[in-house]
Amino acid sequence: MANIQRIEFGWPLLKREDKFRELRAQQPESYHAEKFRGGVEKIPVYKVPIGFPKYRLRNGRTLTMQVDWLARNSGQPADFFERDPEIEVVQRAQHEILLEMGKGSELVKYFNDQANKQTRPLIIDAQGFVINGNRRLSYWRELHAKDPKKYEHLQNVEVAILPECSEEDKLRLEAVLQIAPDIKDEYKWHAEALMFRNLLKEFNNDEEKVAGIEGVQPQYMREQIAMLNEAEAILRYKGKENQWGIIDKLEAAFDLGPLVRAMAQEKDAGKKSLLRAAAFGIIEQKEVEGDKRILSQRSYKYIQQLPKVMPKLANALREQFATVPERSITRVEDNPLGVEPAGTTTLDIEIGKKSISDQKSRLRTGEIVVDVLESFWQAERDKQKEDAVLQNLQRAHRFVEAATLATAHATERKGVTKQIDAIRAALKKIETWATDK
Repeated sequence: MANIQRIEFGWPLLKREDKFRELRAQQPESYHAEKFRGGVEKIPVYKVPIGFPKYRLRNGRTLTMQVDWLARNSGQPADFFERDPEIEVVQRAQHEILLEMGKGSELVKYFNDQANKQTRPLIIDAQGFVINGNRRLSYWRELHAKDPKKYEHLQNVEVAILPECSEEDKLRLEAVLQIAPDIKDEYKWHAEALMFRNLLKEFNNDEEKVAGIEGVQPQYMREQIAMLNEAEAILRYKGKENQWGIIDKLEAAFDLGPLVRAMAQEKDAGKKSLLRAAAFGIIEQKEVEGDKRILSQRSYKYIQQLPKVMPKLANALREQFATVPERSITRVEDNPLGVEPAGTTTLDIEIGKKSISDQKSRLRTGEIVVDVLESFWQAERDKQKEDAVLQNLQRAHRFVEAATLATAHATERKGVTKQIDAIRAALKKIETWATDK
């Protein structure tokens, strides 16, 4: 990181207002056409010092990263990023987050080359906060602070200044701009999901409105929020709340998608709890043990298959983790876990919680899930072997029928009778095998 003292994290409000008045009295450098407020508007573009704009803290791309930053800087209040966006220490923290997000990106590599200049203006609101281009601005500031002479071209940057508009207008514009591939890549899936959840709170849980603002389908939004909830649960059980870097390292998005879809199909709360436990066990097993079976299949494939083995898996988890008083089980006293006992839903909810309550339990749960699924897959393979003769004959029959139809237009007969003789001989062997008692 460059010498932080050299970086100006946005001018003070009164100084920005003076600058805006000065700019409005001038002819714009150019105009930037953008979809905005239901149409296409030409937004005036001006050059301003790189230290002029302030980062937009309500930036959907950085929401979970802000939470993660607070987890690593425990001395700061929970509303650190919400109190006052004018405060320099908050702007500096946002700068750190933006730089961290950009590490190793093509954007960083591109602007390291001083021959590559700014081609698109930053878009800022009428108060000087960056609506689009926060990450670019953070890196330009770093480069200019490190070597002002080499990156002299970054001393001033082009900004398109929006007219006065509502917060909803800004959110809609952000949604439009995120469609561009180089912008879309800036999103962490969990940051987007947290943005959806926050917007729902702000707009009284109006899914259609929020989905319209963000340009997504309500179902997609619901699924992303469900994945966010499960990711938060993983961190909570690990004792690592808000440390979203862990979720990224786990590549949890691949696992949580199949999980929330399976849970959405399951009506019983107890079975939902067991599905969650099974998935968390697989994720823990993948992370800690590096189980070769899981790594060879990819963990999400195990999680996709969980609904197919739920009865057997539920029994296995009950057998391992149930500590239930006899009076709570009223059916089949000699084998209480072999059937669905009365009160199973409550029992399974507790087992689901217990089976992931600590790392040892999560690892044991992961082992159980792998064993149950491997057993299921082996049974499927064995069944295919048992039916192999019939399946291959059915397939051969289809090919023979196709050959029969082809006689209507085919002219080449060479080798046909020889092939029929070979088929007849093979069928004789199969017939002998089939009638041999």
